[in-house]
Amino acid sequence: MFISLSHHIYFPLQIIILEDDVRFERNFRAKWATAWARFEELQSKKRGAQYDFLYLGRKLNGDPASEETVDSTFVRPGYSYWTIGYLVTRSGIEKLLGASPLGRMIPVDEYLPLLYGSHPNLTLGEVYSSGGTDRRVQRLNALSLKQLIISPTHYVGDAAYISDTEQSNEVHSKKSQPNEVGEEELEEVEEEVMKEGRIDVSGSSNSGGGLQPPPPSSSLSSSIEHFEL
Repeated sequence: MFISLSHHIYFPLQIIILEDDVRFERNFRAKWATAWARFEELQSKKRGAQYDFLYLGRKLNGDPASEETVDSTFVRPGYSYWTIGYLVTRSGIEKLLGASPLGRMIPVDEYLPLLYGSHPNLTLGEVYSSGGTDRRVQRLNALSLKQLIISPTHYVGDAAYISDTEQSNEVHSKKSQPNEVGEEELEEVEEEVMKEGRIDVSGSSNSGGGLQPPPPSSSLSSSIEHFEL
């Protein structure tokens, strides 16, 4: 939810959006200059709707062989995660906002594949299809670099890996809306949570979790496999 909100910003023309944990591949500037020149060339030759989204880095959830090759530089992305780095044009921004993402909040990692038509959930896919029940939805015409030029600085299992979403603690589940909780009731909830050991402001808890995740054990770190990007 928070990632979706942080990406809900209107930009003119076209822009590259990078997250704060980005790692640039070696010779990034030269690689990006080549990719950008090819992207512009592809746009100038394309008939019909222009491409309006380009992954610079992502995690493919599936077989790379299943993706359609556009040319030596680009593919049509399959079901992918991460918004580590991407280019979006004005038309892409309008499509992303036009489908009213704040009215039916889902993670942006799921939202993007739904709009470019590669999400495996057929029910959600029908809702977000350009010919579906919601006439505001327009198909995002997306591409991805074949050879990705951006990746995260840390992966799950790395000692310095921190995720505010994946590793967040449950603070309160009695009320679904924050404005339903009065000040006195909120104090009672906080006291209850502290007693249960779910949150410890000192950085540890009785259940072994704190505000920041502890580093993984050496055995876990050694078992982590990093995918080549």
